[in-house]
Amino acid sequence: MDNNERNTLIQLVEQHFNTLSRGPYSTNKAKQAIPQGSIEELLLGQSELAWRAYFAAKKAAKSTHRRIGQAELARLLDVLENQPINEQSAFAQELALRMHSTISQFVEGNGHTSVRTGAKRRCTAQGPFSQSNEP
Repeated sequence: MDNNERNTLIQLVEQHFNTLSRGPYSTNKAKQAIPQGSIEELLLGQSELAWRAYFAAKKAAKSTHRRIGQAELARLLDVLENQPINEQSAFAQELALRMHSTISQFVEGNGHTSVRTGAKRRCTAQGPFSQSNEP
């Protein structure tokens, strides 16, 4: 896998992860079933966030719901899994760095935060529906 393919795969994994409104399902089961010496074990050792992004992309590549770029994502994931361990390790390190920089930019940079505010406001007005202890 050359640097161009690695960068493309990292970009595709990151783009897919950023489109998700929820994390991937079955992550706890998948963590327990990670084979020794696999790319997933390397990713989990680097960063759980990077592993989750990879896991979600891998599930999307195998999905029957066709998306734009899905064939290229599946091809690059297959290429990565057949690479030597040092290539897989380099990919894991780069993806971990990219995912953590993306998350920190999301939280700090452009006004978005992970804290959501509720839609309801506390009632402070006195009226027929307010509860007070006075008769």
